[in-house]
Amino acid sequence: MIPSISIRKAAPLACLLVAGAASAQQTLFYPSVTLDAAYSDNVLYAGAANEPVSDGSARVGVVLPLRREWDRGAWNFEYNPSYEKHEDLSQLDHAEHRLATHVSQKAGRSGVFGFGATFTRTQEQGRAWSLESPDLFLTNRTNRHFVSAELGFAQDVSPRWRWAGGLWAGWYDYSVIEDLSAGVPAAAVEDRNEYRGNVLLSRSLTRASSMGAQYEHRRFDLETGGTEDADLVSITFDHAASRDLTLSAKVGGYTRSVQDPAPGAPDEPLDTGAQGGFTLKRAFRSTTLSLDAGVAPTSGGALEGTSLDSSVGVTLGSIAGLRWSWTVAARFAHRDPTDPAEENVGSVGGDFDVEWRPTEKLGFRVGAAYADQSGDDPSLDASYTTATAGLVWYPRGYPRESVGVPREGYPRETTGTAGRIP
Repeated sequence: MIPSISIRKAAPLACLLVAGAASAQQTLFYPSVTLDAAYSDNVLYAGAANEPVSDGSARVGVVLPLRREWDRGAWNFEYNPSYEKHEDLSQLDHAEHRLATHVSQKAGRSGVFGFGATFTRTQEQGRAWSLESPDLFLTNRTNRHFVSAELGFAQDVSPRWRWAGGLWAGWYDYSVIEDLSAGVPAAAVEDRNEYRGNVLLSRSLTRASSMGAQYEHRRFDLETGGTEDADLVSITFDHAASRDLTLSAKVGGYTRSVQDPAPGAPDEPLDTGAQGGFTLKRAFRSTTLSLDAGVAPTSGGALEGTSLDSSVGVTLGSIAGLRWSWTVAARFAHRDPTDPAEENVGSVGGDFDVEWRPTEKLGFRVGAAYADQSGDDPSLDASYTTATAGLVWYPRGYPRESVGVPREGYPRETTGTAGRIP
């Protein structure tokens, strides 16, 4: 005989079950409004063939970061619309939109599924700090649209074996800014589409380390430069020394073929070389350190054509506090073009941002950025220095929980981390 339970006795039990389910879900939303003034000694990013043009500007923006967490997954959404007004060059006045979203969900007992998408509409092509930016090198300022989508999946197939795979696609569109001075040449950029896919099989060596083999295919469809296919094979190593220290490395080789768009033109000879990368992340008591370095075939950043890019970057930042936060970043990159007729290009840049919040709803911030580029062709030489100061208003208060608010108030872009599983 099954014992019966009265409604009065069952009600408290039901409330406990509902409360337990609700506690597993959480929504974080801490919007902010930003107002900044900036001065740059070269707002056009033009090369040595053109005189630098300095100008001041004001920018107002809204940051809308939303994070939703549940038992087996999470959803992030970040949107930052803004408008920039220049003091002298009114042709550069523009609205800007940056949007990013990502969903991760556990699948079965050991699988993880992830999907993400980004959209960017901006004129910025001279950011110094982002290793993830598709514009690693300075070029003349243009209107720029960037759209990307990614899909990834990872699963443990046994206590020691794990596989992961992913797809990524990005679409880039550049256009000349209307009514810009006739003395400024058109930017040396071209529209392009990129597609990437990879698969990784890894084996646990210890509880903290794993080693694997990865294959990746990359395809670049360039508006005028033809089509390029690159195949990369790597040996990977990942190690988590503790919750505060993780590192990953990969080393391998690539082959690359180029199809000339001209009718009847022969394909370029098969190109081969070495490629690899290294990433280290370290959390200290009140700061975090991130180091990235890599060599890989790419689409050449903002400049025309495809290339082999080498880059290294470091970012040091404070762990979010209620009163102070700061970030310092630096990056070096070198571009070796596929086309021997094009010139080698090297660039170095860095920036810092500091924010002080006397109250939970108001912040004062200052920052500066510097980038310098040099190449075999003097027309590729360019540099700029920018200084900013501004206010930030947090209508709901500064977030005590981490909601993934990126530096400078908008999502960073990704450029093909296919299979990225958070």
